[in-house]
Amino acid sequence: MKKRELLKRITSVSLALTMAVSLATGCGKEKKDGDSILDEAAKGSKDYVFKQEAFEVQGLDTNGLNGLKIVGDRIYLTSYNEDGFINVYSFNSDGSDLKDVKIAAEPDESFSYIDFDKDGNIYGILGKYNWFDGDMGDAPEEAVEEISSENNDDNASDEASKEASDEKKPETVTEEASEEASEEASDVSSEESSEDIDPEEGYAGAEYDEEVNEEYNLVKYDNAGNQVYKVKLGADLEEGDYYSPCGLVYSENYGLIVSSNHDISKFDEQSGFTPVIDVTAQYNGSCFDLIRGYNGDIFVSGYTDEGRLLGTIDFDNKTIGNKSQALNGYNYYSFFSGNGYDVYGADDNAIYGYDLKSDKLVKLMDYVDSDLSLTYNLSDVVAVSDTELIAFVPDFDYNLTLSRLTKVPADQVKDRTIITLGSAYIDYHVRQAAAKFNQNNEVYRIKLVDYSTYNTEEDYDAGVKKFNLDVASGNVPDIMAFDLESPIESYINKGLFLDVSSYFNNDPDVGQAEYLDNIVDAFKTGDKMYQVVPYFEVATVICKASLLKGQTTLSMEDYRNLLQAKNVSPSKAFGLILRNDILAFGLAFSGKDYIDWGNKTCNFNSDSFVEFMEFINDFPQEYDENTMFYDDYDAAFRTDNALFDVTGIYGFNSFKREKYGRFGEDVAFVGFPGSKNTSVIYPGVTLCISSQTKYADGAWEFVKYFLSEEFQDSLDYDFPIRTSSYEKMKKASMEPEYYEDEDGNKQEVEEYFYVGDQEVKVPNLSQEDVDQIDNLVKNSHFIMYYNDNINNIISEEGSAYFSGQKSAKEVCDIIQSRLSIYVNENS
Repeated sequence: MKKRELLKRITSVSLALTMAVSLATGCGKEKKDGDSILDEAAKGSKDYVFKQEAFEVQGLDTNGLNGLKIVGDRIYLTSYNEDGFINVYSFNSDGSDLKDVKIAAEPDESFSYIDFDKDGNIYGILGKYNWFDGDMGDAPEEAVEEISSENNDDNASDEASKEASDEKKPETVTEEASEEASEEASDVSSEESSEDIDPEEGYAGAEYDEEVNEEYNLVKYDNAGNQVYKVKLGADLEEGDYYSPCGLVYSENYGLIVSSNHDISKFDEQSGFTPVIDVTAQYNGSCFDLIRGYNGDIFVSGYTDEGRLLGTIDFDNKTIGNKSQALNGYNYYSFFSGNGYDVYGADDNAIYGYDLKSDKLVKLMDYVDSDLSLTYNLSDVVAVSDTELIAFVPDFDYNLTLSRLTKVPADQVKDRTIITLGSAYIDYHVRQAAAKFNQNNEVYRIKLVDYSTYNTEEDYDAGVKKFNLDVASGNVPDIMAFDLESPIESYINKGLFLDVSSYFNNDPDVGQAEYLDNIVDAFKTGDKMYQVVPYFEVATVICKASLLKGQTTLSMEDYRNLLQAKNVSPSKAFGLILRNDILAFGLAFSGKDYIDWGNKTCNFNSDSFVEFMEFINDFPQEYDENTMFYDDYDAAFRTDNALFDVTGIYGFNSFKREKYGRFGEDVAFVGFPGSKNTSVIYPGVTLCISSQTKYADGAWEFVKYFLSEEFQDSLDYDFPIRTSSYEKMKKASMEPEYYEDEDGNKQEVEEYFYVGDQEVKVPNLSQEDVDQIDNLVKNSHFIMYYNDNINNIISEEGSAYFSGQKSAKEVCDIIQSRLSIYVNENS
């Protein structure tokens, strides 16, 4: 699981928790009043079940293959450039008649956006890059992770390419690597591309060579692998203009079509390129993928200023026509070709057939119903028909298997009791757990209810609102998965959740294990256990240890004295942070000090909160020309131009960036100024069982998996709550990482960070480092606080003080009045 840059990560936690995740994966289907995805899920439809079988093709080794395509009933696959060749394999949809065509390629060449015609001729874009000498710096950990994430973005190639041409800085390694990976994404599954990039073999990147020569050529080979032509792309561009390929498709009706950030053009050997759509003028340089439609149309898919777009090329009017209304700007679909429907689409939950005439997406296969271990959209797939798919399907360890997926008739789907699991956004841990549970349990089946399907372009957190509204009204799934924004305390007060303490204590698979008591206890309500939090992070504030006198918290007076002693401006004490951000951070640490939900009281007119508002007023409302650039952000902490960093410790290794990168010396955890807490606990996911469920035993069988050794040991970043798993993570964090070179020898991975333009080598964590983190974790007792409505009220009323219209005390009295009403109405 990739982690964002720490500052961005904590900002997203504190300011837009559920909005952010809803943006990432919302399906955006419009819902009518009265529709209930929960009711639909509870019925347990059997219409979307496919059976997975390994697809064996005699003589074909599928390792390293990717780029599934289908032409008629013939399947095509390609290999990476290895031993001077790219192999193109093809076979009939029943696995017969395997053919292998070899295409010569240099080590610095990549072959992407590959397509085929009915005669087996091969078309694609041959890219040529400079490669550096193998010194990866911080790329083994960060660049590879960035690639696996960014492959799923249609615009990644375009955006990264533009940035790369403007800035050639060391820290852009992830963007540069992302560019290359993204260009292959239409033919290479995201998992395969990230796994097969070997760090020690090198990346193309401007940061390692000031004279990067990226060259793209349109190429055609006959069905024996002989080159028919090679034509340079972007040859007519003005100096400084950048060419980024986006897609290629061959159509029997229209010939060869090529998409770039400049245009969509038709190509033939006699006339050369004929522009069809001016992408720069009409769509501001968007990068469009091309998909061959079953009925002859060429489909265009991508993001524009208006959101997600799926349409067809209108060759007569030189534009994109038939723009689908079934999608919105916050969908993420990958589209692919096949027989039957005009095109096919996949999102995080299912595969659909798209009917152009009716402009409808018809759901065909549900991943969870089909027991697939998918946590993202299935991208490397083709449709033999609407009931038979060929795809690279990952297992729980992300190993890919070439598989045949065949529809199971509804009357052949085994009956099992449906247990619904609902969330505003269902993360990958929950998805994988549901798939495992469904594969192994003969009595119950988990049915996911993803409320992010309510999200629209106009309201990207509609799913959050709908989920919380359903829960508050008692229309609840059997199991609920919450993040930090949901008002869980209010739901507990309303009696919506089952106390699972007896299950936790008496289940032999759980009760005999040891867990981190302070974390488990933090989520209890008295002696009741309504919440199960299987993994977590710790938020804190870090500064140099040399600046302190052993304090673990700082009063506001301590804080101001330290700023004065170091001659640091209050507006820059926390680096690049705006006023609304610091408000959210402060409330995250101290919000519960001002609200007592149980007694329905609050004290926002207290002296401490007035002092807090005065503290917030020191921070800028927006950045100006005197604000430090982001490139200088880390360096500011080393030079004492900034003193405090609000950050999240997500696993032991995340501490490396703070101590050895950002600060460059021993650091201390001090919590937020004025707060009583050195740290607060940020739950990864909170699982609750409905008090109304008819299937409490079955629901617990699912929930307890998250407490198992298998799951807890699998956590790579967030802290596990099982003591044995936590201790394993602690020990592993001090051990060096290795990779195996081409001779089979173990080589230690060296880790680097960039601080400004300085490369910093990061050592392994010491016992002292690990003990410091361990002490922080085990002395964390309070949950991070977040309530968007409360934050908005404080920000809204506080504006009168920040603009000088009222005193801090006056606005705090108004805040107290408004929030007293809010707390009473929502307790």
